[in-house]
Amino acid sequence: MDLDIDPARGFSPSPGTGPVRPFITYANFEDLRRYCYYVASVVGLVCIRIFGYSDPLAEQLAEKTGLAFQLTNILRDVREDAEHGRIYLPLDDLAHYGVRAEYLAGLRNGVNLTPKVRALLATTAKRAEHYYESGHNLLPLIDADARPALWVLITIYHRLLRRIEHRNFDVFTQRVSVPMSTRIAILLRGLVRVSFNRLLRRGSAHA
Repeated sequence: MDLDIDPARGFSPSPGTGPVRPFITYANFEDLRRYCYYVASVVGLVCIRIFGYSDPLAEQLAEKTGLAFQLTNILRDVREDAEHGRIYLPLDDLAHYGVRAEYLAGLRNGVNLTPKVRALLATTAKRAEHYYESGHNLLPLIDADARPALWVLITIYHRLLRRIEHRNFDVFTQRVSVPMSTRIAILLRGLVRVSFNRLLRRGSAHA
């Protein structure tokens, strides 16, 4: 299927002394949002149909929640993506902060991470934080049985974004992730929510 995604292209130096190769880039946030819709928001829309919902508002909130997830992925993977010729941060954001795509591709660790780069990444993080509000507003609209599963997903992804923020946006020294112990703890809390919902239903049935 042709999704008609037409990113702009810049240029990046290949590793070593090889020839210059093009960057895949996005001119502005609206172009990036459109890309995110196809790779993440559509998945969210499919998931809520599996989870179950009745309020049509859930579809709009699911689309924005998928956007929050994908923006978080983009922040986490800035270094790896840049090294492979992909810059998902909008070009107009880069221009606003005076950061060149080639500079991002050259950052192998956090040594040369400048305040301008941190501010650039903070802009994307702020957008993601805004869209996570939609995720929390979506939860009450999802069928009760499926709500804990969505809560676990939102909580883990939002925790990842918070860890990136806590590291002052150093996603270049090492790949930022949520520790396994934290993910297990969140999953266990989700299972407790499932059990609690089942107890409530049993109580209502015998009332």
